[in-house]
Amino acid sequence: MKNLKTKYGGTPQFILEVNRGCWLDFQQGCFITHCRWNSTLECLASGVPVVAFPQKTDQGTNGKLIEDVWKTGVRVTANEEGIVEGEEIKRCLKVVMGGGERGEELRRNAGKWKDLAREAVKDGGSSDNNLKAFLDELGGGSTL
Repeated sequence: MKNLKTKYGGTPQFILEVNRGCWLDFQQGCFITHCRWNSTLECLASGVPVVAFPQKTDQGTNGKLIEDVWKTGVRVTANEEGIVEGEEIKRCLKVVMGGGERGEELRRNAGKWKDLAREAVKDGGSSDNNLKAFLDELGGGSTL
């Protein structure tokens, strides 16, 4: 913070905004994602429901996981020409953000996956243990 004050002649505005609190209340929002793997993991780790908008390669599979397996979001549907129209996006947003039974289920499931992700990465969790085992396998031993 000291270096930022020196460089900018005071505390930069964006730091003041960050210190005021979160810019977005994830509990009240959703992600609209193209469904690449990193974005998909961010959605799960953040615990917010998703409007899945897959485009190519693995994205269709990830969109299917989001909607049909994890039940944390809905996929957009293209029309006969392969175009996703605004009304379709609006429909998906209403499902995800609406107060209906399906929207509540998506939000609950997203919260469950967030909790599971946190458990996996904490000390002694499955991801933590697997990373340590991988480092051990490389021969250097784990320093985590």
